[in-house]
Amino acid sequence: MVSDPDRPGHVTSGGPGHAAVRPRQAGATPGRAGRRAPGSPPRARTPPPARPGHNDPMAPSFNVFSRSSRKNPADRMVTLIGKPGCHLCDDAQAVIEKVCAETGASWERKDITEDPELHRKYWEQIPVVLVDGAQHDFWRVDPKRLRTALGA
Repeated sequence: MVSDPDRPGHVTSGGPGHAAVRPRQAGATPGRAGRRAPGSPPRARTPPPARPGHNDPMAPSFNVFSRSSRKNPADRMVTLIGKPGCHLCDDAQAVIEKVCAETGASWERKDITEDPELHRKYWEQIPVVLVDGAQHDFWRVDPKRLRTALGA
């Protein structure tokens, strides 16, 4: 190790390719980069930018994501996509029959072996449950979750 006469307290290693060791700056503490010193005033914080539609007079006066415009359960269609001999499909059908009887929703069963498009899309997930054509569940059907999706 060699001391650098131009920089007191600075020590370098002896050969080429060796990294120099720099002394710590006065007042610096390891692992405290970007933190304020104890006793110093807090930094002023700028408020985040306004969200679209927030405090905007042109924004809709209703929440577009609310569920207030729920359909009547009797107007909903539940579709079970499965195949013959599938015990999970039979379990799903029992849950769907019960929930649809309670809520008044309609339901239908589609056979994945008769429709190439359904087979391509859902063959790894059967049984698949759709509510009004949108995928709701697969493998297991939770009756409470299905009732909620139907608006009951």
